Amino acid sequence: VKDPLEQQAKRNERLKNKINAPPINPDEQEIPKSLIELKRLRQLVKDGKFKQKKKVKEKNLIDISKFCNPGPKLPGMIQTDKLLPKLKQMVGESEASFLNRINSATEDIIKEATIENKFNVMINRNSSGSIEEVSRNHIVDKIRHSSKQEKKNNKRKAKAFLNDEKSVKLSKKQRLKLKKRKKNSETEESALEFKTDFVKFGEVAHAPPNLHFRPKVLHNLDFEKEFNVRS
Repeated sequence: VKDPLEQQAKRNERLKNKINAPPINPDEQEIPKSLIELKRLRQLVKDGKFKQKKKVKEKNLIDISKFCNPGPKLPGMIQTDKLLPKLKQMVGESEASFLNRINSATEDIIKEATIENKFNVMINRNSSGSIEEVSRNHIVDKIRHSSKQEKKNNKRKAKAFLNDEKSVKLSKKQRLKLKKRKKNSETEESALEFKTDFVKFGEVAHAPPNLHFRPKVLHNLDFEKEFNVRS
């Protein structure tokens, strides 16, 4: 039957006497399902068919604490590796749940790194991997300060180079570049001067400005006079 309404009607008919049905004999008390299940398990044990799950030995448990030790400080590194949380599989814990725990720990570390970069702080951990304190990252401050100073020095050098272009012997390409730069700067300045309208304090405009411009088509006056051409 493909019709969903017919399927639903058949299902309801089948379960009519099973769901929310009153007891058949109110004087008799039915055996609870938990007791029936217990009886079934006891019978399986007697028959030798019941297999008990083997407990996982501590030797077979996954331990990632061996891989969480920080490595040596290599040349070019600003700071040493961070201490990571040492996770170990607990007795009775499945591999899937342990891997989920590792996944959540890695997500926390990634979020921690983004917070450190955003607010320029260092989150310090102890040997076990738990957070102890949050301090300011002075190493990053020094790097940022040095980069800012470098940019300032480069700008100063560029200005000095442009000012002393006459004393320095330049190649043909360099001279062309300097000319282009000067032209661009002059055009930008002239454009700004043209756009800006300086209004004095208390100045009042009584009429719109008179714009003087050339007509789009230049008429030949001699030709018009000779042939009496009317505009």
